[in-house]
Amino acid sequence: MTLKPTLFLRFTDPRIEAAYQERFRAKHRMQNAIAAILGLSLYSIFGLVDWQVLPQGHEKLWTIRFLYSMPIAVAAFGLLAIPRLGYKYSGLILFVAMLVSGTAIVVMNLYMPPNYENFYFTGLLLVMTFGHVLWRAGFIWPTSASALLLVIYLGITESLRPLPPAQLASSLFYYLAAFFMNAYAGWFFEWQERRSFLLQYELQHAASTDPLTGIANRRAFVDHFEREWRRAQRDGSMVCLLLVDLDNLKKINDTGGHAMGDEALRRVAHKLAVHARRPGDLAARLGGDEFALLLTGSHGGAACELAYKIAAEVEPVVQKESALVHLATVSVGMVCKVPGVDDTYESCFQEADRLLYEAKHQGKGRAVCCVADGANCG
Repeated sequence: MTLKPTLFLRFTDPRIEAAYQERFRAKHRMQNAIAAILGLSLYSIFGLVDWQVLPQGHEKLWTIRFLYSMPIAVAAFGLLAIPRLGYKYSGLILFVAMLVSGTAIVVMNLYMPPNYENFYFTGLLLVMTFGHVLWRAGFIWPTSASALLLVIYLGITESLRPLPPAQLASSLFYYLAAFFMNAYAGWFFEWQERRSFLLQYELQHAASTDPLTGIANRRAFVDHFEREWRRAQRDGSMVCLLLVDLDNLKKINDTGGHAMGDEALRRVAHKLAVHARRPGDLAARLGGDEFALLLTGSHGGAACELAYKIAAEVEPVVQKESALVHLATVSVGMVCKVPGVDDTYESCFQEADRLLYEAKHQGKGRAVCCVADGANCG
């Protein structure tokens, strides 16, 4: 779980990168909305400068500012109000807004009288600062837009209204100086934010993961089970809970040593984890030799078949010629139900626990299932 040593600042683990992007967008959505309002307001206020600098021809500047660039920028920023689009494409929104407003400034600069030649060049520096400091969208978006704006500035200015060499050199120096300072600031902000996120992620992961098996622990499972239970109550969907117990763990430890017992626990954890495929599914070690598997949106019959399969396919701890083979089995108690309004996830847990002990009473290494629609498995 480290940062790639590249300019683009990405985590090597795609799951962590996706989690970071999710958190980053949610964290900075309000900040970006305020930045958009501030940026549009300042861009409009500079219309007074248009009128002051070019009183007899400010209509041309206002046409570029208010009839062309402003509506496009407003439309781009307006996507922030659309949850999915604004949430996912905040970087692209910034990129478009910077290019549109920056290009408009370059074009307006062509209409300046000789005594105000290259007057609006400083506006490009403001656009750059807005993208790197006020708006938070990741390092690459404002950096790319700032670099492209320099190309646009040189292309339009030198082809339509060339500057004296000394003035051009001065403008390039100021732009490049501002570019590298803003780019470094944006890169440093994101680097620090990624380090902070990684630290929190590792702490949360350690707090919610069983260190021996690598799957969720009891605390994480209970929190997740409660959330999914409430969601199923709202949606009227089915929840399936499998409680799994490794039979005879004490005998395995006494006969083969704790290393063999730990290996048996890891094997059970792996068997359960491969069946947690949906976003709402979760496999967990509740403690000792107890495990749980939560299945969401599953059909009761399919979940019951899975319970029988898990009870039948747990691999032995060691080779088949070992006397410990018969000890490495699991018992499963399974409850599938559509939660009623008054049902609680604790009651579902208790029902599955009762069925688990019934499976053990029947001889271990087997599963006992119950599929109910809001009713108890009596």
